[in-house]
Order: sequence, then structure tokens, then C-alpha cells
Amino acid sequence: MKNFELISVLEENLAGEAEARQYYYELMEILPEEDHPVIKEILSDELNHSERLKELIFKYSGIAPAKD
Repeated sequence: MKNFELISVLEENLAGEAEARQYYYELMEILPEEDHPVIKEILSDELNHSERLKELIFKYSGIAPAKD
């Protein structure tokens, strides 16, 4: 039996990463262009976190995204 509580917490963390990215995109709308590289670097890190969380979700659920 899979640990669905663990998977649920991982999914919550994944959603949190997506929410954080939304705020960074909003910052890009109001920050000067010269600051955009900093925000893009932060966004890249956030995307990396999401990918790693997805790997853990697959590891503990055994469910992979459909390929179609």
C-alpha cells in the first residue's frame, strides 16, 4: 500500500511552488527590466524544485504522467 498521506503533502508542496512562481511573474510586471534576470534565476530554481517534487511523487505513488 502506498503512503497517500506523504503523496498528498508532496502535492501540496508542488502546488506551493506553482503559487510562488505566480508571484514572481507578478513581480516581473512591476520591477524594472534590469531586475528581471534575478527573478528569472529565482523562477528557474522554483521550476527545479517542482521537477524534484514530481520525481518524489512518482517514486512514492508509482504513477507516471500519461504519454499521450
